[in-house]
Amino acid sequence: MIVFSAACGFQPRAASDARVDDVVPVDQLATGDAKPIDAPPIPCVDPSVVIGTNVTTGATTDSIPSNILDGFGFVADVTKVAGCAWVYVTAIPTGDIRVGVYSDVASAPANRLATATILHPAALGWSHAALDMPLPVASGTTLWIGLITTAGTLHVPMTSNCASLGLHSNFNAVDLPLTFTTTNTYTDCNGAVYLGP
Repeated sequence: MIVFSAACGFQPRAASDARVDDVVPVDQLATGDAKPIDAPPIPCVDPSVVIGTNVTTGATTDSIPSNILDGFGFVADVTKVAGCAWVYVTAIPTGDIRVGVYSDVASAPANRLATATILHPAALGWSHAALDMPLPVASGTTLWIGLITTAGTLHVPMTSNCASLGLHSNFNAVDLPLTFTTTNTYTDCNGAVYLGP
């Protein structure tokens, strides 16, 4: 602590010389400038749709073998940050589900933006996993959600919701490549997959 002296202007004062009136009461500390810290949202708590579809009705099933990466194109209706991948399966796969989110170039999947791995997916119904990074999505943006299973065959319903692109693409793969190189493109309804908060 520093105190002023008439003789030399100022001189240091030992901590043992501190007086009671040097202590500022806690209730007098300035708190007006304190700002709350916003914690990042916890992925997969909110099941709402950021992009994709949660419609599970449909007459057909998309059967995806373990050597095929299948991608479904969607247009976002909202602006929000995605943090979770959701997949509906109609039969239990023998392997885990790898989910890749890809950008769109000329109505085809392109560069990988985020991934998720769904371990031990449910035998029937929705399974989910957090993305490896938060993904901001703007309304009107087209993204592709790619699916591949690590073993066996993945069965995903082809829904009656064709309001988005109504396209899906696939090509041979063993995992989620950095670039989705399309082998075939189909003009049909989308699989029951989506990204949530």
